[in-house]
Amino acid sequence: MGFYSSATLIKDAQRRHLRVLPVSVVHSDWLCTVESDQTIRLGFRLTQGIQQTVVTKMVEERSRRSFTDLVDFRARTHFARDELRTLAKAGALNPLTTHRRQALWSVEEEFYQDELFTPDLENWCASVADGTDRKIDLRL
Repeated sequence: MGFYSSATLIKDAQRRHLRVLPVSVVHSDWLCTVESDQTIRLGFRLTQGIQQTVVTKMVEERSRRSFTDLVDFRARTHFARDELRTLAKAGALNPLTTHRRQALWSVEEEFYQDELFTPDLENWCASVADGTDRKIDLRL
């Protein structure tokens, strides 16, 4: 079926009254999958700019434990920021956020994976509150 574009195949499936579900980080695999006799789930393969190795690792992580929210997703996967933007624009992050636009904003926020450079915020907040100059412990 390499002759036809994926958009042509999707429209043909819809004309035949098949339900075509979008790419989702909660449900999709690399390849498209048949969910029922009348339902097809699109795979990440159709999303340009996403690497198969990263998706495979994400699917393995998802099989261990479901993602609870976007912060959990980002902490347990290793997508590059450009890939996260692509996922947000495609709507693949929608199950983890309220809206596609919210997912795109969340991708742009600073994120400290594994708290590598996160300071001791409790001591910092206390020093700001009481006006003292406390040192912040940056050790892991």
